[in-house]
Amino acid sequence: MIKKLIVLFIIVFCIGCASNNNGTNKFSYENDTLEVPIDSSSSKETDNFFVFDINTNIFVGNSLESLEILEVNGSKTAISSNGKVVSYVVEQPQPSSIFLYNIKEKDNKLLNIPTNYVASNPVFSAENNLLAFTITDFYGLSSAAIYDLKKDTFKIISKGQSSVFNPTFSPEGGKIAFHNMENVFLMTVSGFSTKVYKTIGCENFCPENYMGIARNCKFQLSEKYNFILYTYNNYADTVISSVILAKYDLQTGQTQDLSPKNSFCTDFQISQNNQIYFLLRKNADKESESKLYVRDIELEKNMLLSERRLDSPCSFSVSY
Repeated sequence: MIKKLIVLFIIVFCIGCASNNNGTNKFSYENDTLEVPIDSSSSKETDNFFVFDINTNIFVGNSLESLEILEVNGSKTAISSNGKVVSYVVEQPQPSSIFLYNIKEKDNKLLNIPTNYVASNPVFSAENNLLAFTITDFYGLSSAAIYDLKKDTFKIISKGQSSVFNPTFSPEGGKIAFHNMENVFLMTVSGFSTKVYKTIGCENFCPENYMGIARNCKFQLSEKYNFILYTYNNYADTVISSVILAKYDLQTGQTQDLSPKNSFCTDFQISQNNQIYFLLRKNADKESESKLYVRDIELEKNMLLSERRLDSPCSFSVSY
C-alpha cells in the first residue's frame, strides 16, 4: 500500500517520454489513451494535489477533481516534503525571482538571489532546509546552486566552463545529481558543504546515441536502491522522436527503459516512500493530455494514480 501523499503538478509546456521491456509490465495504447496494467489488489489514497496551470495559477485540492486556487502565481514549482511550502519562479519583473509560499500561513517570501541570474527548476531537500536550482548568468552559463533556507544565503556548487542542468536531491537527501550533457555528476551534501564524489559519462545512460542526453534531461539518484532514474531523448529511426524514462543500475551499469519508446515522459520523481511517479503524454503536441502513473520499485509494478487526463502537464513533485 502506497502511503498517503501530496502531489504537486506544474501545468506548463514541456517535452516528455518512455518504455518497459518486462512482459507483464508492458505499456500499450488503447482507444487513444495511454494504458498501464494495474495491480487490482492495490489502492491509491491521496490527500491533496497541488496544481500549477498554463495560466500561471497555482491550485490546491484534495483530488484532481476538486481544486482551489492559491493567492500566488508563478511557474517551475516544487513542494516541500511536509507539504507546507511551495517554491515557485516569477520571471517578471526580475528574472531571478524565486518565492516560497507557506500554504497554511499564506506567507510569501522572496529569496535573496542576485538579480543578474535567471533561476529555474527549484527542488527541496528531504529535510526542507535546502533548495537546489539552476541559475543562468548574463553570458548564458547555467550552474547548479543551493540555497540555505535557514541562513538565507546561496552558493554555486558546480564548477567549470560548461553549463549544467536540473540539480535534484536524492529522496534520502544526502546526495545531489546534475549533468552537463556529457557527464552526470553525483555530489555529497553535508549541511551547506558539497563535494563531487562520482562522475559518469552520458554514453553510459544513452549507449545507442549519447546525444540523447540534452539539457531537458533529468537525473535523480536513489541511494537506497543504488540506481539513477533519468530521462533521455530517443532519436531511433524506428520511432518518432520522444523522451524515455529509464533506470541505470550503479552496480551492474545496466540500463532499463521504464516507459514506451513512442510516448513522452514529461517529468518524474522518486519519492521518499520509494515509489516512482511519472507523467506520460502520448505525442509531441505540448498541449496534449497526460496521465500520472506510479511504479513500485521493489515489486516493479506500474499503477495508474488517477483516471483523469491532465491538460498539458509538464512537471510535478511529491510530498507527504
